[in-house]
Amino acid sequence: MIWSIFLSLAIAVSQANAPKASLSIEAALVYRSGDVKPVARVQFLVLDESLATILSNSGIAQPQDISIITPDKNTQLVITFGKAALGAPGHESFLTQAISAIKPHIVGAETTGFDGKAEIKALPSKPCYVVAAARAGRGWLIWNLKVELKPGANKLLLDQNNAAFVQ
Repeated sequence: MIWSIFLSLAIAVSQANAPKASLSIEAALVYRSGDVKPVARVQFLVLDESLATILSNSGIAQPQDISIITPDKNTQLVITFGKAALGAPGHESFLTQAISAIKPHIVGAETTGFDGKAEIKALPSKPCYVVAAARAGRGWLIWNLKVELKPGANKLLLDQNNAAFVQ
């Protein structure tokens, strides 16, 4: 018993003293014409696990949505989350449950400015996932991108090419 308390305290102290990372995000859509449109006013989350893993492990019931046909349940959950986060009708209950499942896994969050840029500070130096859903013209996209956060400054450029799903 005392050993487990000591071990828990030692882990907490080592994590508190671990070198911190920061993440500069620049998100934009690049069109065939060469035009670049910043992904403005979108909240980006940094999670300690993949969005697909979190949602899959939570046991959330996925709403019936015949527009989502993929062979992989995890991909379906990520797409459903993106639709729900962007206000798709019939996904309200799913979104509430998903947010509850995601909250304990958030290690950082920031909303991009009108220039599509954001900086998230005081992040752990370890692999994490950057997650966001955004409208893109008449469609939308969602990122669930694994990043290796090293101590100090890290930079991440996001566009439709490294999104998990684009519609």
